[in-house]
Amino acid sequence: MEKSYISTEIIVFSSRLIQTNDGGYLIVGRDGYPSTGSMLAIKVDSIGDQEWFHTYPMHSVSHAYFTSQTLDGGYILSGRASTSTNADIYVVKITKDGDIQWQKTIDVYNGDSSPQAIQLSNGNFLVFAVTNHGLEAINYTAILNTEGEIIEDNELIIPCLHSIQTPLLPLGNDEFLAGAMRCDSNIDNYFSPYLMRFNSMGDTLWTKQLTPSNIIADNVYPRDIKKTSDGGYLMTGHADHNIGPNAIPYGWIVKMDSLGNTCWELGCDSTVIISNIEEIKVVEGLQLSPNPTKSHLQIQIPTHFTSKPLQLQLTNIEGRVVLKEWVEDGTQVDIADLAAGIYIATWLQDGQALKREKVVVLE
Repeated sequence: MEKSYISTEIIVFSSRLIQTNDGGYLIVGRDGYPSTGSMLAIKVDSIGDQEWFHTYPMHSVSHAYFTSQTLDGGYILSGRASTSTNADIYVVKITKDGDIQWQKTIDVYNGDSSPQAIQLSNGNFLVFAVTNHGLEAINYTAILNTEGEIIEDNELIIPCLHSIQTPLLPLGNDEFLAGAMRCDSNIDNYFSPYLMRFNSMGDTLWTKQLTPSNIIADNVYPRDIKKTSDGGYLMTGHADHNIGPNAIPYGWIVKMDSLGNTCWELGCDSTVIISNIEEIKVVEGLQLSPNPTKSHLQIQIPTHFTSKPLQLQLTNIEGRVVLKEWVEDGTQVDIADLAAGIYIATWLQDGQALKREKVVVLE
């Protein structure tokens, strides 16, 4: 099925498509040439028929790079608005029908990243952008209220950060994960993917530079990132063998665990390292369920194996014991306070390991 929208006389650059709560889709981008044109949004239904189309002009040219649906059923659009000498962060809040509720420009922008805005659990909005790139890159965050006014903002220097490339991935508790480009200190003139987990105040919780061993390219661009059922992430993107008109692009995909660990081969990450731990099965019938789980583990122990007490030990991927307790048949072990991720469960008796297995804790 193919669909085209608005007049064929208008040049349209689409930057992002999301599925909406009603089963349809929202397309955002820009109409017009690079030196002119306006931020646009096109709403279509589940079979691609257009429902509405709006533009949101600002300065000489404005462009939407990201969008997400808001708590009221409307949308938040984010991108930049430029003149011949300056570029601002540009955020537009619209209704479900595309009408403007408010719009905001923030004059701190001097980078080639794509500014993003996303709604927080309290109804306010987080704005996130790299306002300067290079050796003194500045990671800019701002909190806007429900009327689009800045409540507070913050700047953090992250050396050599180039740009945020993926949509912000909400992780709960107003924490987010983003895929960026950052120069690789081991390779001159080379940018590789950089993972950042941070909160709504812009505080970095952890980062991970992903240096590929099997991708030979001038630059590696992350484009999207999603959560997986095992508590990890899947990131996709493209890479260029050269820069300029002779560039040879190709796509890539990489699987990571909950802390961004990977060995850069499809299907080969720290979960494989964990699964390589020898699984000792001296005793049959020792079971944990459900797995994956969110809140608890139910213990099942064979009736013929109760003469000596058993312990269950959980170890995280960093090797730290996070839980250890005595168990018996029918015990329900509470793991609700554990962070999402992959753990090793070890059954112990008299200090000896009877069995090891992988346990996945979901958010």
